[in-house]
Amino acid sequence: MFRDHLLETLPIYAVSLHFSKTMDLPKELVTVVEACVFQQVFDLTDIETRDQLAFNEQWHYALESFNPKDHVISLKILWSMRNFLVSDNLAKETFSKSADKLTDVYHVATCLQRLDSVYIQSNMAQLGRVRLLSCTITGFLKNIALQIN
Repeated sequence: MFRDHLLETLPIYAVSLHFSKTMDLPKELVTVVEACVFQQVFDLTDIETRDQLAFNEQWHYALESFNPKDHVISLKILWSMRNFLVSDNLAKETFSKSADKLTDVYHVATCLQRLDSVYIQSNMAQLGRVRLLSCTITGFLKNIALQIN
């Protein structure tokens, strides 16, 4: 499904704007964009994503990535690519286009969707690691203060 329908919806051109105009976008960077999408779909950590990309043959097939050199990436590359996708608002656009493509391919009637599922939205992508940690600790300390009083 991913290979047949969703590969074409990925924002490869938009990501290529972050790189030199004289250099073609290397296949391994295209693979990293695809791996970032898989990371979110399967809710994986960076290390789990790196390992899946390196060793999972199903990922290689789905991502059309058959060169072993493309399967070895650093955590910094994965983090940087995810940062490009989030900072340029490409992550939201990617998942929106993917959802639209799948509804078209599988003839899903979105008018039958439950309204309560439309209003759930995560703010996780908008917070960095340090800010997320800060908010968590602040909430924890407020709860402790309420229990003491």
